Amino acid sequence: MTGSKTRKKRIKLGPVRIFLLLLWPIAGIILLWARHSEAFAEQVYARGIYPLYHKLLSLLPECLPFSLGEMLLYAVCVFALIAVCVWFLHIIIRKGQRWRVFLSGILNTLCALGLVFALFVFGCGINYYRTSYAEAAGLEVRQSTQEELYAMCLDLAGKAAALREDLTAYEDANGVFTLPWAYDEAARQAMTELGNAEEMLKFSYPRPKSVLLSRGMSYFGIVGVYSPFTGEANVNTDTTDYTIPAAMCHELCHTAGIMREDEANYLAYRACTRHGDEILAYSGTMMALTYSANALRRANPDLYAEVTAEFSDAMWRDLAANSAYWDQFEDTVTQEIGEQVNDTYLKANNQTTGTQSYGAMVDLLLAEYRAEH
Repeated sequence: MTGSKTRKKRIKLGPVRIFLLLLWPIAGIILLWARHSEAFAEQVYARGIYPLYHKLLSLLPECLPFSLGEMLLYAVCVFALIAVCVWFLHIIIRKGQRWRVFLSGILNTLCALGLVFALFVFGCGINYYRTSYAEAAGLEVRQSTQEELYAMCLDLAGKAAALREDLTAYEDANGVFTLPWAYDEAARQAMTELGNAEEMLKFSYPRPKSVLLSRGMSYFGIVGVYSPFTGEANVNTDTTDYTIPAAMCHELCHTAGIMREDEANYLAYRACTRHGDEILAYSGTMMALTYSANALRRANPDLYAEVTAEFSDAMWRDLAANSAYWDQFEDTVTQEIGEQVNDTYLKANNQTTGTQSYGAMVDLLLAEYRAEH
């Protein structure tokens, strides 16, 4: 009789499970709508619903001095490991109910992932399909000549050298630039000022958070990450100091709903160079110069050599320190995994060039350079 009763037991869905499972089609339909309607993604969501959603989402994280998203990640990993172990243990010891326990575990996983998927869609997924910044700002993005790229690189190199000359007071014993203090508040102010000047970027920017296990991010080749689950801009602060302020501004762009990597890079450069702070300006200019010079090197190594001849000794020291830092993690399994995961993620979210989209900021830089010259 006991065995017969056991076989009759069915998995109960319940209202909570039903709600979580329904999040899959609901979030999927909304994401599909955004994919096929730029007007919905831009006007209705990005400029209407999202700012309020982000403000509510970040109420608690803004009160905390650490990254809530980072803590949640660790907690979820630990919980998931324990849950899987308990699940397998129950499958082993519940001989008459193994199939039921197995299916219940699968159902619970789908429920949890449904919540994750919905939070991702509302936290950033829809914003991947909003109007491009170039279109909104009227920038003419087109194929450029080597001469245009060369001229812009020379201009950036000259600006970087001049800015670096004024930062000698912030050098360490090896003559490498070091941040005199945390630049999270300065980065937030820079983005806020840019938002006051440009409607698409008008936003209540949070303070970027330093990741406690930043070095762990470096093993995966990650310099920053936006958490759509907590609305936080998380930054790897174990990296070379001159790169950190620009990385902060980049991640803050994501909090404002600017999800395309080329646009986040370009707008971080604009925020850094227009704020009036020399350290921010140097960080943003060096980021723009690095991407632009790399593009020139691929197109014309001789012109690239002419540009790098304009680099100051202090710039070379900073660049050497940055190369030495990342050489520690070169060709590691973790970095290859991080690169592949990031590439796949970007391609799945309307950035067909994957990780190469970061360097596409050069097209935006050239569009601005043509407009100003």
